[in-house]
Amino acid sequence: METIIELAKRIPRGTKTETKPYPVADKVPEEFLSQLGIELENESNYVLVLEIQFDTEKIILQEYDQFGENYAVYSYRIEQLPITFKEWLRLKVSI
Repeated sequence: METIIELAKRIPRGTKTETKPYPVADKVPEEFLSQLGIELENESNYVLVLEIQFDTEKIILQEYDQFGENYAVYSYRIEQLPITFKEWLRLKVSI
């Protein structure tokens, strides 16, 4: 099975070190926010995958409100992510 990094490297318009912006079109489901320790600024806010970094093997998430204003940025090493979140990512990476 392809790793998240291998999948992300196939995304058009990426760079040598990271994916294009927003490699996942969907909002991160709420169930994963608690697993990742993310507390939203407001209940109506949501989180998007901002980028996947090939060189550091990190994933960057960012919180947004309903108007597209951005809030906190979160960085995680891919190896430390919950398995269910990594499976969701594999399904959702936009290629």
